[in-house]
Amino acid sequence: DIQCGSTGNWARGQFYSKLCQARDKCLQSEYQLMELNLSKASAKDDATHEYFDALLDSDAIRAKKLLQELYVAMKKKHTGPVNIDLAFAIDVTGSMTPYRSTISSTVQSLLGGANSLLSKLRSRFQNNTFKLRVAALGFRDIDDGSRQFVEKQWSEGSHFSENTNDVLRFVRELVAATSGGSDLAEDHLGAIHRCVEWNDAGDWEGMIKCILLITDAPSHGFAPTGSSTQNIDSYSVRHPSGLTIDSVVEGALNKDIDIFTCSFDPIATERFE
Repeated sequence: DIQCGSTGNWARGQFYSKLCQARDKCLQSEYQLMELNLSKASAKDDATHEYFDALLDSDAIRAKKLLQELYVAMKKKHTGPVNIDLAFAIDVTGSMTPYRSTISSTVQSLLGGANSLLSKLRSRFQNNTFKLRVAALGFRDIDDGSRQFVEKQWSEGSHFSENTNDVLRFVRELVAATSGGSDLAEDHLGAIHRCVEWNDAGDWEGMIKCILLITDAPSHGFAPTGSSTQNIDSYSVRHPSGLTIDSVVEGALNKDIDIFTCSFDPIATERFE
């Protein structure tokens, strides 16, 4: 807090003592912050030891309670707005035809109403404000060519929109036109990669980023073990674009995107999941 030019009024013998006073005043606030941080870190360390002690004692009930307390303690500092980007990657091949209405109702329930994602978050985390942006990709199989991916960009070129009604209408258009998919397996890797690689202005800017894959089929290369059905997987060994689980997951990790699956046939998707 020494003002520029003020030292001209100091007596020569006061220079050192005044500099020491200014330094001590400046460092005092840093010391207080360090002590506060140390106290918080010690509390987290003690809580963590309690949690691991409960695990070592095979006390599952206490361990679960302590883990919940740890999670809340580490998360509660953030009280500002939380922006969420949610992308639906929807299998729209012919086998999904029986699930058209279920897909639409599932997406609708996630986006609106008392049981919506935002309603539940606001109820659970009342100190936060949440903003949800949504995107949708319809995907078919590799051999469907130019019809493989169907997507829409909204305002300013972004694949994400805050207008959930518009996105819901687009989802209904997608599931109303199910077709294609020559073999049983589908291109889940290609669909996830396509979403992850969205890179236009406004894409993947949220604090929380998720892809929800909706399908009833195994992914190429991950058909159920022992499957004997003919034409189950035309690309069981190598993806024609060179995509692998490792490369697709690495892309998602690099952008901090979580991946969830909504499966209409858990046996078919188990290996891939």
